[in-house]
Amino acid sequence: MKKNIFLICLIFNCCTSPKEELLITSASKIQAFKPNTSIEAIWERVRGSELGFVYFSIEEDSLWFDSYVTSSDISGNFYKEIYLQDHPSNPEFAVRFLIDQSFLSNDYPMGRKLTILLNGLGAGVQNGVVSLGAFEGNSIGNLSFFLKENHIKRTDSTYNILPKTLALSEVDSTNIGQWVRLPNVQLSKAELGRTFAGEAFDSFDGERNLVSCDTYSSLWLSCSTFSDFKSIILPNGTGSVQGVLTRDFFDSKFILKINNPTNIEFQDSRCDPFFEENFESNPLGLFQKAGWTNHTQDGSVFWEVYEDENSLGQSIAIGSYRSGDKVSISWIISPKIDLTPLNNPMVAFRTSVSFADESTLETLVSSDWDGQKESIESATWLPLLATLATKEDDARIFVDSGNLNLNFYGKQLYFAFKYVGSGKTAQDGTFELDDFRIFEP
Repeated sequence: MKKNIFLICLIFNCCTSPKEELLITSASKIQAFKPNTSIEAIWERVRGSELGFVYFSIEEDSLWFDSYVTSSDISGNFYKEIYLQDHPSNPEFAVRFLIDQSFLSNDYPMGRKLTILLNGLGAGVQNGVVSLGAFEGNSIGNLSFFLKENHIKRTDSTYNILPKTLALSEVDSTNIGQWVRLPNVQLSKAELGRTFAGEAFDSFDGERNLVSCDTYSSLWLSCSTFSDFKSIILPNGTGSVQGVLTRDFFDSKFILKINNPTNIEFQDSRCDPFFEENFESNPLGLFQKAGWTNHTQDGSVFWEVYEDENSLGQSIAIGSYRSGDKVSISWIISPKIDLTPLNNPMVAFRTSVSFADESTLETLVSSDWDGQKESIESATWLPLLATLATKEDDARIFVDSGNLNLNFYGKQLYFAFKYVGSGKTAQDGTFELDDFRIFEP
């Protein structure tokens, strides 16, 4: 009997000892590994891939890199992801890590230094952002909760993350994923009185327009409709905003994601444009406002005020789809604007398009129109070399016109947007216009 017990114990030990030894060996190796690669190297590996997605094989030499957490999901504005950058200040590269777990800030708070094992992970550009996670061939998925401890080593060090200060006009793709500070900005006048993400038109995310007081270039502040602060009213004034610079879900534009409302510091008075029309105060339907001319030269369609989740409030739109018109030519013309008080006047606006096909939109300016509909065609209209949405752009994604200098056009000006349908009304789509403004940098 004792012999049998001895044999059973011997068998049991033989079965379990290698496993225990393996765990001890693995743990000691993890402790021994030191960083030997970087986030920049991940970027380069992804750039060199034909498909844009790479797998870090477990057959490769072990690859570890140091990183610093910049995002926080405590307030619910980030979900199952953490953003990591290569330095606590003056970052050069950043990456997003997708993990199938909520409340990641409990383990990985902002500023915590992490050492990451790449082997067994995938990396690629997803939604415009270099991302780490589970390799899925042509995409990156969320790493399983049960595997995260194999890849993430928490250090005992927490750092103060100092934002990289960028003028809004300096933002580009090299800054994606980094913790940045945008100085001298404000929310567009059209956003005043709104909440961060609690409006009826908000779906998944509320996007609010941030405008530079220096150049009037713009960027979208994005807040989740699941965030704790979604129903807080947006702050007024001018100042700075800190957050993670990233891309929207469709990779159509830059957005800034804050950890919480304290990342916004507005202490100065507003810097509103010399003239602005955001179409927010007008009833839905036919656009009618004193000083503006809504004119159909040919056909039956007029510019109308509309609202949906893409317009981010109210905008105006024109389209001859299913109008039955053989010819469609429609104008929307601003009031006469006296630019005399401005030394360096500029104009800017946003346009978007929905299935435009062969319909077109022009932007024009006149100094000799007399304000009468009958003389629109006989007036001198000069083109503005603006960036306009085209049929090549994603539907209803607003495109900035750029800041257009007006010094060569005169001081008393009318601004016009002229829509021309192709005559194929079963196909002609729609153009949208918003945030028309005159300003001086």
